[in-house]
Amino acid sequence: MAKRPRVAGSREDWRARMVDLAGRMEVPLHRARGLADALAFVGHGLESMEDDGARPVLTLAGVLADDLDSITRDWQALHDLAARGP
Repeated sequence: MAKRPRVAGSREDWRARMVDLAGRMEVPLHRARGLADALAFVGHGLESMEDDGARPVLTLAGVLADDLDSITRDWQALHDLAARGP
């Protein structure tokens, strides 16, 4: 079994780095979700005009939204871990 690398610094340093990392991830994550929603609106607009491009756009938007939901769950776990500390 591989050894876990040692992290220099105190537990409080570790916690501060984790909180900072989680904080820096929040805005881009929410921005990406907004873009996925905008893409879905474009797809619905194309669909209302009976455009053949609607289905691929809606499929991409759905897959992107699903992936972002998964990432958001992982981000929330990271945030919770940072709040609890080591």
